[in-house]
Amino acid sequence: SEMIRTVVDIGVHVVFSAGNDGPDPGTIGGYHDAANGAVLVGAACKSRDSSGCVAGQEITDFSSRGAADGTGPQVDVVAPGDTIMAALSPSVLAPLTECAEIQQPGYFCISGTSMSSPHVSGVLALMVQANPQATPAQAKQCLLSTAVDMMTPGFDVHSGLGMVDTKAALTCIHALTPSRKKH
Repeated sequence: SEMIRTVVDIGVHVVFSAGNDGPDPGTIGGYHDAANGAVLVGAACKSRDSSGCVAGQEITDFSSRGAADGTGPQVDVVAPGDTIMAALSPSVLAPLTECAEIQQPGYFCISGTSMSSPHVSGVLALMVQANPQATPAQAKQCLLSTAVDMMTPGFDVHSGLGMVDTKAALTCIHALTPSRKKH
């Protein structure tokens, strides 16, 4: 955790997957530390009839959750993490495909928080492009403050502060861009 804090402090934006040990509270691995500045991502359902989702829920059944009492590591935000189409590594992942309709060679579908974290990493990359001077702390704050609440109002152990909102996060980070004076 100290090493992660060090790289965040020098300007590296760090994103971690929460893990796939849900749905019970307190299932995030013990190596996560809220104080290190990294963004911890859980997996949300893409749609109500997605394979890893229980009817009426918006968070996948496998996504790890924070402790019910709010202590320890907690999910910051969530992003789609079920049946995500990705490039195929035939020797490793081909047997894991979850989408029967996939007919495209070189692609497969897989579910997990390792599929939701790249969504958040992509949003952070766009944010850094919009405001290269933004610190990891500013970017994380924009992600958290603009997330779309999903479950219990405000923070909850299942979805953190909610679904990442790309457009709102970009608007937030752009507002932090120093204005340039015209001469």
